[in-house]
Amino acid sequence: MKILKSHGEALGDLLRYSTLPEKYNELGEEFYVSSAQTFRNIEIKQLVIDCNPFIKGFSNEPPNVGSNVYYANQHMDVQNYILNTELRHGLTPTNKYPKIYYGYDKNNPDNYKDKIFIDNMAVSSIINNAYTNRQNYIQQVRELLINIGSNKEIFFIEHKFSKEYMNVSIDELKNEFNIKTYFVKDIFEQCDIIKNCYMFICLFSGGHYLVSAIKQNNLFPIVKVLDGIQHLQQFLTNRECMFDNLDYIPF
Repeated sequence: MKILKSHGEALGDLLRYSTLPEKYNELGEEFYVSSAQTFRNIEIKQLVIDCNPFIKGFSNEPPNVGSNVYYANQHMDVQNYILNTELRHGLTPTNKYPKIYYGYDKNNPDNYKDKIFIDNMAVSSIINNAYTNRQNYIQQVRELLINIGSNKEIFFIEHKFSKEYMNVSIDELKNEFNIKTYFVKDIFEQCDIIKNCYMFICLFSGGHYLVSAIKQNNLFPIVKVLDGIQHLQQFLTNRECMFDNLDYIPF
């Protein structure tokens, strides 16, 4: 029996281990999550844990999968977050990207087609002062939108957690590019948007792990992940927290 415990409670913290339940299931192991596991918000639990058919539930037994195992085996490294996680747990590494098992809304896929969405939610990174140069960020978004040079609709995403947490504001770009605000009702609609839109622009945060999980090897959406240069440089050497299906742009 395998029991997962992540030291972190954010979306990226949990998605790091998202391929393990299925892989252990293939080996005949039942997979649980520690009852001591915490979540930054209920929607992370609903998407990453509750939607995963290979997780049987929660257990009070001591965890034997997750952060303790991952960090105890740092000498084992193949320079990819998910491959590393599988390798460090003694599994054959086969997945380059996180996984989610949400079925998506198949009734309204055209709602987001040919549209560009900008998501500036990055709780942990903003708390850790990764985005201190706001004007550089604004200019990078401006250059991206100019280079697109199309008449596609552009939306700035707001979440129900936007006021509780922090966003990097792009208000000064709204009039310049006729950017509308789109209020996302929950993380599942966020998944539908990513799955079906033309381009998704986001910050280097847990949200970009979700984008990688949804995009997989598909051509669309085009994804631009923006990050402060000093923060990004921490990961440029080994690229551990980066995914090759996303385009990273420093500012």
